[in-house]
Amino acid sequence: LEKNSTLIGLGLNNNRIEEEGGKALAAALERNSTLKFLDLYWNHMGNEGAQAFATALERNTTLIRLDLGLNMIREEGGKALAAAMEKNSTLTVFKFVDNSIDDKEMEAIVAALQRNIENKRLQPATPKKPKLASS
Repeated sequence: LEKNSTLIGLGLNNNRIEEEGGKALAAALERNSTLKFLDLYWNHMGNEGAQAFATALERNTTLIRLDLGLNMIREEGGKALAAAMEKNSTLTVFKFVDNSIDDKEMEAIVAALQRNIENKRLQPATPKKPKLASS
């Protein structure tokens, strides 16, 4: 994942990746420049995995969809993710069901996602270069 330059989506749900695997995946995501979709639902990554993903989200500029649902993430991990989302500008879909974080952190994550979605809407489309007529 760290050196891959073609993969845009990865589904690893229900693989018991746990904290160490989560930290390894997050470290690779920090340097990945192609992945847009990552599904890590039900992997028991806990707070340590969430904190590693928080660091990755601060640095990654390509991921737009992330599922960290059912990963035993609690308040500490939620705080780290909420803080990271203040710096992330690309993530627009963040699934986080069946974790236990405070409303305050969830509201911060939702606000950051809304900001990212709005910023994406406001970005001008890349203008097409005019075609030159052949003689």
